[in-house]
Amino acid sequence: MTNRTQDFKLVSASARPDLLDAVVTLADKNTKWLGLLPRDAIRQSAEADQIILAVDHSERELLGYLLYYFSRIRAKIVHLCTNEGTRKQGIGRSLIDELKRRAAHLDGITLLCRRDYPACAFYSRVGFQAVGQREGRGKRRSTLIHFWFGFDQATLFTESERRRKDNAISAVIDANVFFGLDERSVDPLVAPILDDWLTDEVNLCITQELQNEILRGHDSRSKRSLQRTQQFERLPSTQVSDPLIVQDVEAVLGPRKSQDTSDLKHLLAAADARVPLFLTLDERMYKRRDKIQEILDIKILKPIELVIHLDEIRRNSLYEPERLGGTACTISPVRSSELRQVIERFHQTSMAKRYLLDRRITSVLGQRQHPIASQILLDDGAPVALVVLDETARPVVHIPILRLLRHPFAPTIARFVAVYAVRRSLMLAGHFCCSLIIVDDEELQGSVADALSELGFLQVGGKWQKINLIACGSVSEIDSHLTKLHKEVPEAQALAEMIHSSINHTGSEIERRRVLLGLEQSLFPAYVADDALPTYIVPIQPRWAQHLFDEQRAREQLFAAESSLALNWKNAYYRSGTHSLMRAPGHVLWYVSEGKGAAPGPSAITACASIDETRIGEPKHVFGVFSRLGVFGWSDVKSIADKAVGNRVEAFRFGPTVCFPNEVKLQNVREILARHGKGRPTLQAPIQISSPCFREIYERGFQIRTAGTTDIDKAALR
Repeated sequence: MTNRTQDFKLVSASARPDLLDAVVTLADKNTKWLGLLPRDAIRQSAEADQIILAVDHSERELLGYLLYYFSRIRAKIVHLCTNEGTRKQGIGRSLIDELKRRAAHLDGITLLCRRDYPACAFYSRVGFQAVGQREGRGKRRSTLIHFWFGFDQATLFTESERRRKDNAISAVIDANVFFGLDERSVDPLVAPILDDWLTDEVNLCITQELQNEILRGHDSRSKRSLQRTQQFERLPSTQVSDPLIVQDVEAVLGPRKSQDTSDLKHLLAAADARVPLFLTLDERMYKRRDKIQEILDIKILKPIELVIHLDEIRRNSLYEPERLGGTACTISPVRSSELRQVIERFHQTSMAKRYLLDRRITSVLGQRQHPIASQILLDDGAPVALVVLDETARPVVHIPILRLLRHPFAPTIARFVAVYAVRRSLMLAGHFCCSLIIVDDEELQGSVADALSELGFLQVGGKWQKINLIACGSVSEIDSHLTKLHKEVPEAQALAEMIHSSINHTGSEIERRRVLLGLEQSLFPAYVADDALPTYIVPIQPRWAQHLFDEQRAREQLFAAESSLALNWKNAYYRSGTHSLMRAPGHVLWYVSEGKGAAPGPSAITACASIDETRIGEPKHVFGVFSRLGVFGWSDVKSIADKAVGNRVEAFRFGPTVCFPNEVKLQNVREILARHGKGRPTLQAPIQISSPCFREIYERGFQIRTAGTTDIDKAALR
């Protein structure tokens, strides 16, 4: 990207790595206004194409820069800085305008700015609104103004998306970090975590042991330190129940002094509260961080690392399945003999009185004349969620009860339950080309509602509902399916009409793409065949296909279904970065190659998924972004990079995968491609295909028979 303005140009920092030193120098000159941002954090932002530079026309002199990042439905400004001698020349406004262009597919742009800074007036002039304020963490505890610029693109789909607000990442600070934050002499090794822009990104926590340690000090700073603890969230005082865990950690740390006992208590309290991060300056603990993480499942970082790797940490926090313990979540039926125990355990999740939940569960589970499937979700043998599915009115599935116990990873468990419900609904569709899920439980926790929204559920009359449609076509054809849906599923009429009204929303190309994505999400496994969402056929070896979307079992269940994969319903796939092809958002058709060995592949297209994000670059950085997704380990990614020109890899994150009940064999794929002008490729590398080609492969995979049009009443799923 290169934009020409008055006396300067705008360029991407990723295209000008030679200007990185100039960016760091400019940032260092303005730490009074910007705070401290490590050089490595700036470098990673540049590699991720998240810095916009303003340069003179010779492109040799840096005049200013804007550093930002995308966080799900918004962009956030971290730094906006211009050279002192070039201010009031429109550079700042131009940088903001370029960010608005890049972020136009999101809900808006957000930032925090101190009330006493001149920049507050600037942000108001360029269209931002002050929507709130909060107290900062800096030594002066200055008031921060929360600014917001919205794109005013509200639709049914964006309103659903707004439910998915980013939660701050929690991190426990130990005593040496806390004392390093002393307001009179902040240690430069910990100062960056006090920067204003991190206030709503990282939730800093302390343990009860910190207060004990302060009181043992008996020095002049004790009173001041106790007052300062009020700025941080205090974890509840708990005991690690298993003394063997304590012994294992002690063995790793080795002989200790009296002070080390207190450090160990901080660490154990953080792990017991299931806080994912522990910030320390203790070198002995830091050097043994990998072994400690194996025991306590907590990541130990230096404060500066939190800032440098925040983007990676933030992404990983969205996908927590590997932190659920050594055993995968499983599903087990509730027996009549277990009803009392279920009621005792789950009545605490209800806002109603206990006897009301007692009556509701007994009523629902006691309907012996109906095959109501009730399931308990287990984590290491302990029940954490209860979901009851009424499958008697297929293709409509009712969920009268959906409850979660309090759990550190409730959002992940909620996704598991939601994916399970969608999978069951697709299994029960039978000869229908659609199914409907209705959540009748009116007392859903926030994490459950967020998970449902993320999977495409929408609220109708106070109940969360989702249509699962098996179809692929243009927007008008999908719309036609919706208008006729009431013939197959009368209960879906209200939701179908709601989605139909949003399809007719007109706007910019960016808004149109947003509607397409919302449409696919709300009707999954339906896909829109539209050139605005490119489709790629990607070859994959049988062993990776088996692990990423469980081909064999999916033939029976129509969905990527292994329990551990259902938890990690967002996955990532890596390939050589020699030739970058793929872009997001889009679609991937998985061509499972023949492979070698005892389990050969089918040489066929077997599944389809949405492409949510792509990355290409240095293997360690790309792997760091997606390390918690899918089954690729570092050795796998490194092996791919070693075979690529320039040692680069390309990775893409993809959403839930629907597997075709009818594999589209290579010969049939080539025939389809030839009809659409793509020749007869060997499919040894990814290729992009047209929308009509995508549609024909999808329909072949589901054996949808058409007669001129793809009327839903003429389609059949075998």
